Amino acid sequence: QLCNDPEFEAEKADYLTKLDKKLAVFDAFLGEGPFVLGKKLTYVDFLAYEYLDQVKALAPQNVGNARNVVKFLENFEKLPTMAKFFNSEERKAGKYINSPFSKFPGK
Repeated sequence: QLCNDPEFEAEKADYLTKLDKKLAVFDAFLGEGPFVLGKKLTYVDFLAYEYLDQVKALAPQNVGNARNVVKFLENFEKLPTMAKFFNSEERKAGKYINSPFSKFPGK
């Protein structure tokens, strides 16, 4: 919803002031991982990756400060099937995570 808000820039600033605390909680929960529930990949990892990838597109510096979050994203992207997708021309062709008409389409 933030990315479709007409007051995106003002709302983004407020969101970013709270983001580090939220990421710190998730970072602590992830621990050494490599996945959300430890060593076993589950559907929750796909949900978490989708969310964290979008946050990373919006605020890469904040995500970069969360060591375990960064490791989680890297581990997910290294999974053989996922790596194949992330390196595909389809993925590289364009990455809109929101509507191209939103205030932050993600490109």
